[in-house]
Amino acid sequence: MRVTQTMLNRNMLSNLNRSYQVLDKYQNQLSTGKKLNKPSDDPVSVYQAMAHRSNVVEIEQYKRNAKDGLSWIEVTDEALDQVTNVLHRVRELVVLASNGTNEDTSMGAIKAEIEQLRDHVGEIANTTIGDKYIFSGTDTKERPYGENGFSIDDDAGEIEWEVGQQSMIKVSVNGSNIFSGLLGGSGEGMFDEILNDLENGNPGNWLGEIDEQLDTVLTERASVGANMNRMELVLSRLDQVEITTKKLLSKTEDADIAETITELITQENVHRAALSAGARIIQPSLVDFLR
Repeated sequence: MRVTQTMLNRNMLSNLNRSYQVLDKYQNQLSTGKKLNKPSDDPVSVYQAMAHRSNVVEIEQYKRNAKDGLSWIEVTDEALDQVTNVLHRVRELVVLASNGTNEDTSMGAIKAEIEQLRDHVGEIANTTIGDKYIFSGTDTKERPYGENGFSIDDDAGEIEWEVGQQSMIKVSVNGSNIFSGLLGGSGEGMFDEILNDLENGNPGNWLGEIDEQLDTVLTERASVGANMNRMELVLSRLDQVEITTKKLLSKTEDADIAETITELITQENVHRAALSAGARIIQPSLVDFLR
């Protein structure tokens, strides 16, 4: 095949163009810190990077859910702890009122304190996180305790947080189990019945009922504690999965700066050699000879 000067020139320009493209590639990698700047760089790696990035976004959402759920559980546990303390104090006051040696002033003080404790439990029943009532089941906008006692039914529904694919953790408790017996719903609650007996000079034997209410609260707290432990384990696992996934993403799309600099220097040397060779390929014209 006959090789003409035109063919030599065309091949030289084509090779120089490819060299410029390689230089541009390494310069882009250095300026962005990424070895994948467009799909054509490596279609398979670009697809893998997109998958890893999508997984990171999903994991971050699950972590936000888990943190919100853990906050809900912690507030619930603190509220139930306060109810437990109140019931222990009411038990002490009932024992004190039942010993038969209290003067009227002492009995009045006992009744006044029990009234305060009842009101405090009512405030606990209306505990909120933000604008959501934690003891109202799924109807978090409804205030559970008011003038008519505790108004949330047994079937109010449970609140669950999604913390993974097909993984849900319960964060709510059945407020009716705890507060209906204490504050009343369809009838009088235990606090009001105790106060009525004290008003009539008959403290009655409320210790058994108080102990039953304590057992109910402690049972709910045990469930809350189990859910809290599970949520903390999920958060720890999500932290590890996020770290691993981000490492995979970095390995897939981030440029090795030291290696990229080396490749760029090598390509610059190749490019200079190509320019030098190209200069020799271009033959002198007749005008150059006449000069």
